[in-house]
Amino acid sequence: FAADLVLKRYNKVCTLAGSIADKTSDETIHELRIQCKKLRYLIESAQPLFDVKQVKRLLKTLKGLQEHLGSFNDQSVQQVTLAQCLERYPSTAPNAKALAESIGALTAMLYRKQLEERRMIIENLSRFYSPDTQDAFNSLFALKNKATKQANTQVDS
Repeated sequence: FAADLVLKRYNKVCTLAGSIADKTSDETIHELRIQCKKLRYLIESAQPLFDVKQVKRLLKTLKGLQEHLGSFNDQSVQQVTLAQCLERYPSTAPNAKALAESIGALTAMLYRKQLEERRMIIENLSRFYSPDTQDAFNSLFALKNKATKQANTQVDS
């Protein structure tokens, strides 16, 4: 059962990951982050059922991707928050121009960092849903699932 759940979640992540490109919306990348979290928690909760070394290797790849997804999301949220601060501050206030310039500079810096994180996400995704990683997921979780089904069939006989 756990193997089925892991493979289904991994396939869902791969499908979403395949749609990520340079112009993908922040919301879609955030959704990928959420799906990766779900996958990681699922694998970690089922970890005792599977080969520890193989699971750790897959989790390491997943954690690397999650690190970039989290950083990307943080920068996205910070940019929105800065824009909201600017909207709430009266443009007639004494320091309005200095505040706008400061927020503009911070937003530009966050945007540049976010673009770099997007590049790293795409790079990590190519590893995460590469044929090697797909084979590792399938061999670890599909074989375990197949062995369990065979054992259950023999018990039923």
